[in-house]
Amino acid sequence: MYKQSVELIRETVDGTRRKQIYELGETGDFTSPVIYVMKPAGDTLTIHGNDPFEKYINLDAVNPGIEIVRTGSSMNTGVVFTDSNTTIVRIFCTSAREVVILKKNFVKTAINVLAKYGASVMLSTHRPKANDLVFTKAGQEKKFSGSVTDIDNLFFSFFICFEFDASKIEGVYKLDTDKILSRGEVKHITDIVGGLREIAPSIPETVVDEIIYTLAESLRWSLK
Repeated sequence: MYKQSVELIRETVDGTRRKQIYELGETGDFTSPVIYVMKPAGDTLTIHGNDPFEKYINLDAVNPGIEIVRTGSSMNTGVVFTDSNTTIVRIFCTSAREVVILKKNFVKTAINVLAKYGASVMLSTHRPKANDLVFTKAGQEKKFSGSVTDIDNLFFSFFICFEFDASKIEGVYKLDTDKILSRGEVKHITDIVGGLREIAPSIPETVVDEIIYTLAESLRWSLK
């Protein structure tokens, strides 16, 4: 049976380049799907949408070495910290059907692939519609992965954090926002955010490729 050829592009990106890639969904005209796999070149705080940074973070607490970037996305999804221990995937599609299938299959695919490496993860019970993936440690759900689905701009995106160094953003995140308070009392960001290697120390970053290739199979895509 015919498979559609889909380009997979790997890049190490700073915040400016990442913004350019993100906004391709709003400015680009894709005749076939394209998958970007991005590794941050440095530490970055990225906000999507029009919310002010101050809604989520204390700007005066941000280390001068952290790049702050706003994308042109119309979706307000909060502020995300990423560094070289994070892998980001953005899949630009050519139809709403493809986006819907990716969203539908992502959680199941990620859970099954990660389980092969001894990582027991699940969909967050606090924000199930957000497709946040968490692991449980000391009775706490800790987020290591999130995703964004944009039907209007025809993309699906997700990230996986392998190691989370909270010292880089000490005091940065506000812990009294509605989003965080939905988790109950949070005393430190590490109560609710973590890296996958906290529960699977030897898990390779190539698990992201396995997730991508499995998702591609669900759409009969052949990656090149």
